[in-house]
Amino acid sequence: MNDSFSENLKHYRKRAKLSQTELACKLGVGQTSIANYEGNLRFPDRERLITMARILSIPVDTLIGTAKEGYNEFSAADPAHIMQLLLSGRQETAWNIINAVFLAGKRQTAIQEEILIPLLHKTGDLWSSGKISVAEEHVISNAVDDFLERLRVPMTIPAPNGPLIICSAFPGESHILGLKMLRNRLNEQGWQTVFTGASAPENDLLLFLQRLHGDVILISVTLRRDPREVISLTEKIHALKGYQKRPVIIGGAALTGLPAEPVPGSYTWYAADLQTGVETVARLVRNMEEAG
Repeated sequence: MNDSFSENLKHYRKRAKLSQTELACKLGVGQTSIANYEGNLRFPDRERLITMARILSIPVDTLIGTAKEGYNEFSAADPAHIMQLLLSGRQETAWNIINAVFLAGKRQTAIQEEILIPLLHKTGDLWSSGKISVAEEHVISNAVDDFLERLRVPMTIPAPNGPLIICSAFPGESHILGLKMLRNRLNEQGWQTVFTGASAPENDLLLFLQRLHGDVILISVTLRRDPREVISLTEKIHALKGYQKRPVIIGGAALTGLPAEPVPGSYTWYAADLQTGVETVARLVRNMEEAG
């Protein structure tokens, strides 16, 4: 059997002698949903996946393609094993294992801390020692990027007065995996985010902020820079109309040379790691809510 969920679904649906329309009817969804699953365009939520497996009379791990891995969702998700799968061209198998852990109830924060971040650290160590090529490093980084997008918690309708958190890389920077991890954690908390992506020119970022009016601004800096560059950007953000007292949170390697605590009255905070970033946002959002 193919280890892709989409191929497995198609195989076992046909074995059960069900058309896409018939399976969709039993699931209470439209035929296009089944077509999207089999086309590898979408992945069902936990409840629908369990129901689907029950209809097809197979275990969930068989349906998602992890049964033949000697499947144990937590032991199989070892970062070394995930790396081996990725470097052997089996990204979909690696995703199925990670997704099985997610479906089993492990929170995204734990998946990041226990699987994805160690995987990236190990990849960096192997690349710096010449044990893997740049191409292989890119394979793993791009796979983690894909996993983060798939793991992102779908946003429900946000609270009418809920905060809008804008997540951006420092102008011109392209390394955004840490920022995506932070965005996903914020979504997991139920907060609405806007992700600007990588390599936005400074003027374009400032123009975007002026138009959108975010409540909290997160800036990720992964390259070593003169601290004055970072401080200059925060000053330009606070100079925008309506942004004088909007919180700006800076995280990443740029913390070297920057104060551990914000200068009083600057409305700029610094977060050395992902968890500190989440906690800082939570504190600022709480303060905004209390202030009305």
